[in-house]
Amino acid sequence: MLISQGLLRVAGAIAAFTGLYYAIAVLTDATYREEFLDELTTEMRTTFKARAEYLRLRAAADGAVPGS
Repeated sequence: MLISQGLLRVAGAIAAFTGLYYAIAVLTDATYREEFLDELTTEMRTTFKARAEYLRLRAAADGAVPGS
């Protein structure tokens, strides 16, 4: 299957439209925000806290000061 420049443009336009639709849905639909975005935000916070702790422990093991 040959991927032409026209096909790539159409795929890019569809992807852009889908991203715009998703962004608007997240910003305007409170139910969607509660069911998806709040859960995702909580998971990301947990992940970043664990990563920060990992980096702190790794820096301590190396004898370095975190953040320097």
